[in-house]
Parts: sequence; C-alpha cells; structure tokens
Amino acid sequence: MYYNIGNLYAAKGDIDKAIECYKISIALEPLYHLSRINLGNMYMEKGMYKEALQEYENALKIAPDEVMPYNNMAIIYLE
Repeated sequence: MYYNIGNLYAAKGDIDKAIECYKISIALEPLYHLSRINLGNMYMEKGMYKEALQEYENALKIAPDEVMPYNNMAIIYLE
C-alpha cells in the first residue's frame, strides 16, 4: 500500500513524501525490491547518489536478475 502511495507522490513531484512512503513500505515489506528501487530513484532525483546506490545494491541483493538497478547505477557512475 505505501509503495503505491509513494508512486502517487512521485508522479505528483512530491519527492520527500514519496521517500517517506517508500521507507515505510520497506519497513513493512523488506523483501519487496521495487520499493528499494523507487526509493533509489527518488534519491537520484534529489542528487543523493550515495543513498541511491545503496538502495540499488539492496534491491539487487533481493532480486539479482532485476535490470533497473544496474541501469540506474550506470547512470550515476557516468555522471
């Protein structure tokens, strides 16, 4: 539920509220890798690259075949 609410806030451009929701989602469902990816995406939007990388790495520990974290990590490393 908090994952979906985070998505709504992200779509509206309210990054801080989206981050709050994704953190709650992770606390409630720590193995739901999409919350970690989206939290990383929000950190990227804020220029918080260290935090974004950490969340992408966390997501890959849960779902190593997921492509999005690798892609987003590459973007960070290229900047």
